[in-house]
Amino acid sequence: MNKKYDVVYHLSDIDLDGYGSQYLMNMTDEDIVFFNTNISELNKSINDIFELILKNKDKKILFMITDLSFNEKTIKKFNNFKKGNSNIDLTYQLLDHHKSNGENVNEEWYLFDNNRCSARITADWILENYDFNVFKIDYIEYLGDFIDAHDRWLENSIYFHKSNFLSDKIFNIQFLDEMKNEKRDYIFYIIEKYTNFLKSGNIFDLESSSYNFDLIYLKDKIDFDLYKNINISLKLKYINYYAEFYLNKINIELLKFKNNFVLVFYNLDKEIFQYMSKIIMKNRKNIDFLMNISTSGSISFRSQKEIDVGNISKKYFNGGGHKNAGGAKININGIHSKKELYKYLIDKYGFEKTS
Repeated sequence: MNKKYDVVYHLSDIDLDGYGSQYLMNMTDEDIVFFNTNISELNKSINDIFELILKNKDKKILFMITDLSFNEKTIKKFNNFKKGNSNIDLTYQLLDHHKSNGENVNEEWYLFDNNRCSARITADWILENYDFNVFKIDYIEYLGDFIDAHDRWLENSIYFHKSNFLSDKIFNIQFLDEMKNEKRDYIFYIIEKYTNFLKSGNIFDLESSSYNFDLIYLKDKIDFDLYKNINISLKLKYINYYAEFYLNKINIELLKFKNNFVLVFYNLDKEIFQYMSKIIMKNRKNIDFLMNISTSGSISFRSQKEIDVGNISKKYFNGGGHKNAGGAKININGIHSKKELYKYLIDKYGFEKTS
């Protein structure tokens, strides 16, 4: 049995190296709960996982961290948590290569190596700790070297251009913020398809095949007639997938503004917002209008037929537009999340919570 723990909480970065480390760990038989974060959200993610550990204190737990470095304060926080919960069978394992924090750390659970990217370190770590057949071992070794070529910019590697191509694909993947797990599943799918193809294939042929990879991924996720329709673009099919997911699997949180019920998106791709707003309004008559606010503070409005968002934009946000579509710009410096944006709209513009 390729399993050593009851549950593994695996926290990693949001690039190819971070997701690649998780994809490698997913080859074990462990029951893994994945989390991804950037440095600005690192502390929140750690606290969320600590809460889960406290709720599962009767289990044998591995808290794994890859492609993220810890400063002295965070290391102390980890050690204090374990010391204060000595009754929990908890193991830490950090695998990283960032010199900024790691090279002077002297902790048994903190594995730092500047000569390998985190995915390469993870590949070696799982080969040391788990049993695999010879075909899996070959693929794990290959994948570690493949990602290492991009992450450490090894221009002489035979995988350099291929790994950069995969990284660009992952960097440009757009999913709704509420679909983090679905985005990770898709990235795992892409890593598998692209790395298997590029083991013996080339980028030119992959570009011709990538459309089918994306289409196949959608097969059981959207209406079959939509899936088969050759006159609807792949991007629009994905937008329908996002909209259906949003409507059916997410508890939609509305705000209220001047007696109107408002759905607010934060930094959603403009084209995705344009199409999704139509689908959502068609299915949810209780939503009066939608707003999409970018990180720069630009606002796009879309509304149901009877709501004049052009007037709302002009009157309250110094913008303009026509009855069912409008635009404006506000100052949201210092805001980095949807939660912070909601608070700002409530405090600054008089929006109200509805629940």
